[in-house]
Amino acid sequence: MPYIQTSRLTLITFTVAMMKAAISNKADLERITTYRVADGYPMTAYKEIIPYKIKQFSEYPHENKWEGILVHNQTRTIIGDMGFRYRDGKQDELELGYSIVPSYQGHGYATEMAQALVAWGGKRSQVSTE
Repeated sequence: MPYIQTSRLTLITFTVAMMKAAISNKADLERITTYRVADGYPMTAYKEIIPYKIKQFSEYPHENKWEGILVHNQTRTIIGDMGFRYRDGKQDELELGYSIVPSYQGHGYATEMAQALVAWGGKRSQVSTE
């Protein structure tokens, strides 16, 4: 994932090192990224799939370009994550998944993130926004 910035968010690649830190402890992730980490991050459901993602991205690092973390610009805080995957195994359709910690939900951050990703993806020849 490229570095994408909107008025309120920054989206950056969620690297394997960051994933390992996220399931280790908050201080490790803060040290690696230089951002604060919101209480409740990563969310419990995501903690359960991080080990799978670490294995996947360690073996296939080119796939990591579709996985990112969401940083709230004003507070410089990691508030969630997002990622793409092929929809039902179809190579021409992507699904977007995301999580945002409860204290930042309901403020339009998911919409802002999705709009930024669609705009970015629409500029890529291999991605169709139809």
